[in-house]
Amino acid sequence: MFVRLILILAILYIAYRIGKYIFQLSDEGIQKNRREITGEDLVKDPQCGTYVPKSSSIKATIGGEDHFFCSEDCRNKYREANKNKH
Repeated sequence: MFVRLILILAILYIAYRIGKYIFQLSDEGIQKNRREITGEDLVKDPQCGTYVPKSSSIKATIGGEDHFFCSEDCRNKYREANKNKH
């Protein structure tokens, strides 16, 4: 009787682990699809050439043109380098 109880508990535990693994795989697939669907435009930093998501870039209007930078440091370097041009 005790052996049957242990055997049933072991089978239930294995079934639980398999179910958890299957749901984890399907959840990863859903997350991957969401990332592909909600892609974001990248902009190129004119100072260092790095591509950054537009929403996290630093926007500056220099010489009447909008530029997007990866950091304030790049923005400041670009402004300094182009100070005399505009």
